[in-house]
Amino acid sequence: MQSPTVTALAVRVPDGSIHVEDFSHPPALSSRNWRNWPFVRGIWRMGQMLSVGMRAINRSARLAYPDDIGEESGTFAALLAIVIALAVFVALPTVAAGYMAAFIPDPLLLNLAEGLLRLALFLFYLIAVSRMRDIRRVFMYHGAEHKVVHCYERGLALTAENAAACPRLHPRCGTGYLLLVVVLSILVFAVFGWSGAWYARTGIRLLMLPVVMGLAYEMLRLAARHESAFWRAMRFPGTQLQRLTTREPDPEMLEVALAAFNRSMRAGEEEK
Repeated sequence: MQSPTVTALAVRVPDGSIHVEDFSHPPALSSRNWRNWPFVRGIWRMGQMLSVGMRAINRSARLAYPDDIGEESGTFAALLAIVIALAVFVALPTVAAGYMAAFIPDPLLLNLAEGLLRLALFLFYLIAVSRMRDIRRVFMYHGAEHKVVHCYERGLALTAENAAACPRLHPRCGTGYLLLVVVLSILVFAVFGWSGAWYARTGIRLLMLPVVMGLAYEMLRLAARHESAFWRAMRFPGTQLQRLTTREPDPEMLEVALAAFNRSMRAGEEEK
């Protein structure tokens, strides 16, 4: 759980207790700091989210399974995951769409076909991993996180019972951000036409990915601030996609989420 000044980590350790620690301290960013400029802040926060998320997963795995997980194996797995993600979600769709060029001469339609392939891969991936037992537990903790945040935002007492009654879908979830990145990439990549060489197309898409990420972040900020029908409609697909990336947590998971939330809020108050 992250407050403006600290990210708190809570883990259920083998003896059944909950270990809580201040995991990282994000830098305070003023409006004049380059990392808080429009568009740039989305790229910066995406990188920060990936870094903190991977380190948190590795740290929690070592705490929960101290005899099975090593520092080196966790770091290698994280780096390998990034390489595989870029290969599957960036390179593979553009290579596959290249085989359609013989019967789809229009560059715009080729970019659209590539984008639809990327979206289909993204959805297939989420459906597939959501059926894995260990990932399902991760998604249950994701649901616990959302429920606790809803509980706080509704002004309810922060208890597992109150949190359990709150919804597990939240409009400011990173799932919606990832979906928007995939959709916006279709529009942004189409600007550059269609190069015949797959490696040239892949290179352009990798270079433009930060631009897409920055644009998606700014659109989500706008969507979170407005309640018109247009902005609600923009949030809707990402919110519904959380039906795949969240699951109903058990009470013990809610206790862990509450421990992390309370620590992040308390640490934030201590910093003031």
